Amino acid sequence: MDETQGESGMPEMMRVLDHLTRHRLADVVSMSFGSVEQNFADPASMLAYGATFDRARAAGTTLVASSGDTGASGPLRDDPDRHHPRRVVAWPASDPRVTAVGGALLHVDPQGHRTSPDTLWPKSGAGHSSLFARPAWQRPATAGDAAPGRSIPDIVMQGAAGTSQSAPLFAGVLALAAHLHHGPLGDINPALYRLGAAGRAAGIVDVTEGSNTYAEVPGFAAGPGFDTAGGWGTVDVPRFVRTLARAVT
Repeated sequence: MDETQGESGMPEMMRVLDHLTRHRLADVVSMSFGSVEQNFADPASMLAYGATFDRARAAGTTLVASSGDTGASGPLRDDPDRHHPRRVVAWPASDPRVTAVGGALLHVDPQGHRTSPDTLWPKSGAGHSSLFARPAWQRPATAGDAAPGRSIPDIVMQGAAGTSQSAPLFAGVLALAAHLHHGPLGDINPALYRLGAAGRAAGIVDVTEGSNTYAEVPGFAAGPGFDTAGGWGTVDVPRFVRTLARAVT
C-alpha cells in the first residue's frame, strides 16, 4: 500500500487495523508510519480515523506508533525531502488512543555491557499536537508545560535505526506483558502514566540527556522526570512487564 505525506494510504491502513480488530488477530499493533498533522488537507479526516482506534480499544487491542524521525519538525506534504520550518508532530502517534514511542540510544561495548546511560536519539520526533488536547491521564505529568496539546512521545526505546525500530520493540515488550496478563492489555496509556510516576520501582528508566533540534527548528531537551523530548524515558523490560501486567484493568 502507498503512504505519502497526507491522506494517501491511510484509509487502507485503517481497514487493515479494522480487519485485525474484527478477527482478534493481534493483541498489540505497531504502526511504523505517520504524517505530520498539518499535511492533512482536512483535519476532519484524522478525527474520522479515530473510530477505527475506538473499535480497536473496545476489542482490547493496544496501539503503538513511532513518533517520527525528523526531530521537532517533519516532512512537508508536497516535498518530503524538505521539512516544516516550525515545530510539528505526526499522526497517528499524536492520537491519545495511541502510545507514542520515540527513540533512544543505547551505549554499550562490543560485549553488550552498558558504558553510560541511554540518551535521546537526536532525530526522535517529539512535540505537541495541534489537533488533540492533552488527555486527563497526561496532565499531572505535564503540569508545568504551557503547550495545551497532547505531548508525544510517551516512552522511548532503542532507535538508532529510527523510531520505526523503537515502536515495534515496545510492541514486543507489550506482547510479553499481555502474555503475563493472560489477555490483551487494551489502552495502556493511563496505566503507563501511573507507572511513570513510580519510576524505577515500576521499571521506568529516565532518559535525562539529549535533545531533538532538527536543522533550524528548535527541539526539546531531555531532563529528569517526564519531559516532552523523551516522555517518561525507557524501560527495564523484566520489571516493567511485571508491573504493567498487574496495573492494567
